[in-house]
Amino acid sequence: ISITYDPDDVTAAGSSESNLQLAYWNTTTNTWDPIASTLDTVNHTLTGQVSHLTDFAPIIPTAEGAPTTPTGLAVSRSGDTGMSLSWTAVSGATGYLLYRDTASDGSFPYLTTTSGVSASDSGLTGGTTYYYKVTSSNTSGESAASSAVSATTCASVSNGVVSSAACTLACNSGYLESSGSCARLSGGGVMGGVSGGASVPTPVYVVIPGTAETTVTTETESEVSEAPVQTQTQIQTQISAMFTKTMKLGMSSSDVKRLQQLLNSDPDTQILVSGVGSSGNETEYFGSLTKEAVKKFQAKYGIVSSGDENTTGYGLVGPGTRAKLAEVFTQVALTAPSVAQPSQVAISVSPIFTSGISKGMSNSDTKRLQQLLNSDPDTMIAGSGVGSPGNETEYFGSLTEKAVQKFQEKYGIAKEGDSGYGYVGPKTRAKLVEVFSSQSSVDSAMPTTPVEPTTDISALQAQIQQMLQQVEALQAQLNAIQ
Repeated sequence: ISITYDPDDVTAAGSSESNLQLAYWNTTTNTWDPIASTLDTVNHTLTGQVSHLTDFAPIIPTAEGAPTTPTGLAVSRSGDTGMSLSWTAVSGATGYLLYRDTASDGSFPYLTTTSGVSASDSGLTGGTTYYYKVTSSNTSGESAASSAVSATTCASVSNGVVSSAACTLACNSGYLESSGSCARLSGGGVMGGVSGGASVPTPVYVVIPGTAETTVTTETESEVSEAPVQTQTQIQTQISAMFTKTMKLGMSSSDVKRLQQLLNSDPDTQILVSGVGSSGNETEYFGSLTKEAVKKFQAKYGIVSSGDENTTGYGLVGPGTRAKLAEVFTQVALTAPSVAQPSQVAISVSPIFTSGISKGMSNSDTKRLQQLLNSDPDTMIAGSGVGSPGNETEYFGSLTEKAVQKFQEKYGIAKEGDSGYGYVGPKTRAKLVEVFSSQSSVDSAMPTTPVEPTTDISALQAQIQQMLQQVEALQAQLNAIQ
């Protein structure tokens, strides 16, 4: 093997060409191991005989007198697509070399050189884990690399800022958080601002007295979107259209099968007419046919119609596409066996939350959250006393945090050690809507005994009052913006 090197790089590293060696990356020890080689300083090449295929590179071995390996390397998020790094100064070092990879056992290509004990790395891909190593150097050579440290960037969001501490979303003025994205406020509803300008209305579930169905109204303006409205089919009345995670080519999960079933219910977005992937023959694998069907859905509803999943999200089931799926394929009933049976509280209390809720906060949203969690024995705040059913408060304390964690674990949202564990963020709020709205639908769609009209009217009035309170809260936010 023969490798060409740049003599300017050697000079910049504080060494000379005569110190160069040819080395291969040892995947067992995660080190560069030198091999016998011939140095050509005229053509600037290193040539050696090899017996296996791996990564090869010219190296400058650590010389006697080279500085020691830096310690205390730390990395933290900086904004939504940046990293901040720091380490302890090394005596005798004149510079520090940083190496970065997206795998802990990767080859760690060279990133940059700095004379200080800190550095920043920007323009990274959102939602990606990056690993870093650092070495120190002087005119005698370069030290061995430090152990790797890592951090994960936050998912990038338009029209908002994601805090680097916990990847919490704060939308810009005039925008409201909706399903992990920032949607533009317009009139009484949430409009536009998500994935190509498509509207993302918030579903409001209303139980109509004396009926066995759930009417779903959506706050929207007719002139905002002229996309065709999908008529519900039988398949839609049995399958949830709520998705909390991104789906893309190559994935396998039960969510993918639900996605295929929904797409197959519309002739314009069918996976296939017959065979594997067709209606009744859906699978859990997200292949190229599923990707093409997603593209048809995105184009049909004006979400996106060009580019790819990495640039525009074309073919990717991201926040904007998930919101449109929930809007188009609005469910009437769910059949998930793991959902708890609803109480009267779960039916009368709105499960829709428009902003994050965390430990230490005090507001009416916290009380609604406690009431919903208390309606399920698996997520109850307390069995008696403060926080128990009928004794909910507006304070988000440690008991509420623990109940939220139980809810997150039960529905596979987060577990101990995960970012957002115990925080009511976008995914948790979406699952609250899915779980408790579906409970109301199931309960109202299958009555076992006649219900007095006055009872239904009272429940409806209570729900309308909750909605009016949310409208007042949104109006207060708009007034503050203005």
